Amino acid sequence: MPQGDELQPGNDNDPNPVRKKSRFRLVMVLGAALAVIVIAALSVPELDIHRRQVINEVATVTRLRRLNQLQNSYAASHPTKGFACQLPKLKPATPVGDTYKQDEFLFTTGSQNGYKFAVTGCRTDPNGVVTQYQFTAVPLQLGITGFRVFCADQTGAMWYDSEGSAENCLAARKPLP
Repeated sequence: MPQGDELQPGNDNDPNPVRKKSRFRLVMVLGAALAVIVIAALSVPELDIHRRQVINEVATVTRLRRLNQLQNSYAASHPTKGFACQLPKLKPATPVGDTYKQDEFLFTTGSQNGYKFAVTGCRTDPNGVVTQYQFTAVPLQLGITGFRVFCADQTGAMWYDSEGSAENCLAARKPLP
């Protein structure tokens, strides 16, 4: 008869192959479950409560740059008119068959990525040619779709206002960091 705990259930020296196999399976299942949990925890991006607002703000600054490009193209092709004072006039010619319309927001709502875009401050020279304009981009819901107002003018410079005011943005002209 065996001595001590050599043949006790749960001992690795247990001669019963069924119990050994069951323990091995249990250890493997628990190990696999732990590995899945660790991989899942590592692969989930850090939760950032302001992620959507930051994405909206980056997209808005990109769109303001695009609007400045469209204004320059418009003014170059309309030398007797100068810059456009309405967003829909900035619509570029799209090649036939081009299904991607990056500027479509200009001609529908004037809103994109939680921001409302507008042309303001148009000024003409003595000949009636528009030589100055300003763009504003205001969050549709301050603090929810974005935290800052952005603005720009014909120089291509861009500014922001943290208080949510387009007028303050244009007046204070805090440059983007």
